[in-house]
Amino acid sequence: MHNQSEIEKIHAFFFEAAINGSLEIRKKLEIDYNTNVVDAVIKQEPRKYYLHGVLKEVEKAAIYCSSESEFLVGSLANQHEKPENFYEQHILNMALQGKIDCLGSWHRKLVEILVDLIGFNRVKKNDYYEHFIIVCKLDDKLSTQRVIREFYQCENKILELHIECLRQKMLCLSKNLDLNKCWYYRNKKGSSFRQSFNERLKKILPQAKSHQKIVLRDYEVSFGAPSKVLHPNPHINETNLTLKSLEHAITRASLLIMQVLTEIVDLIDEQSPEGILKRISDLTKNNKFPEELLNKTLINPDIKINDLVLVYGCFLAQVIGEKVGEYDYKTYSIKYIEKPSLIGIGMDGIEDECPASYLSLFYSHVDISPKV
Repeated sequence: MHNQSEIEKIHAFFFEAAINGSLEIRKKLEIDYNTNVVDAVIKQEPRKYYLHGVLKEVEKAAIYCSSESEFLVGSLANQHEKPENFYEQHILNMALQGKIDCLGSWHRKLVEILVDLIGFNRVKKNDYYEHFIIVCKLDDKLSTQRVIREFYQCENKILELHIECLRQKMLCLSKNLDLNKCWYYRNKKGSSFRQSFNERLKKILPQAKSHQKIVLRDYEVSFGAPSKVLHPNPHINETNLTLKSLEHAITRASLLIMQVLTEIVDLIDEQSPEGILKRISDLTKNNKFPEELLNKTLINPDIKINDLVLVYGCFLAQVIGEKVGEYDYKTYSIKYIEKPSLIGIGMDGIEDECPASYLSLFYSHVDISPKV
């Protein structure tokens, strides 16, 4: 974990980069902060309307991260004051978990924004932005209609007319689009015209760059786990949290903000960004660590056939095969060689399959063979 002074400088940079970067993008797009003007722009420039909304989310996320960073820095200054009993440790855990839960909701929102921005970078045509906005608005109205029907048992004609107007507009726009490129659109009858995040992620992941793929990874990491904090959880986590856990959550949100801003810079065809936009872009693109981490954990880890590995960090097994999936992620076939029991079933000799990230190398077969 970084010391207090380093954390203060790092998080201050992230905050200033997010706010100033957002301001620079608004200037380049000639987006006014006056929302009435921006709302009117949708008829001619829906891309501006969409990016205005994205930049607002970036600014909100940056401000929230900054407030949590202030708490973190202040806590580090007093970290010599240890909890004196189990109750004080419990209260500390709840305080940290509450903050990490809130940051998790920002992780989820920023990941969803990043996926859609990658999608727009494939099309860049104004009609796709308008179609996307209409699909989202239509889904919102359909959701309201379901609530009125289910909880109030009535039909609202104004709402029905609004839905039909949006539906016709959506269908009219669809005629001029390549629907295969509409990663967000469910082109069939149902209760929703917008694809679930899981479906959008699967369509976008093959186009994601290395620095994006390591944060998107899969549904559980990018969206599922952060989503769980939005719901009551019956499972009690008694792990003692630390300030390092909070620092990690703040940094992840801050890096996601940088990813979003970098994708917007690409989206607006800023080939040679300058000033703060260049610093943000360089931080994201020229950092080799994400690509190295992606290779090490998901694509080409240092695990070979016949190696001994630990599954979930505790079950000893031998690698007996490997394969590469649709998204270039490696999966291993393994055979358990110890006798733990799961749900009353002995695992000795049982074959299984695991993503590479579930395994850690215990002993290389290259090191074992000479001794055998």
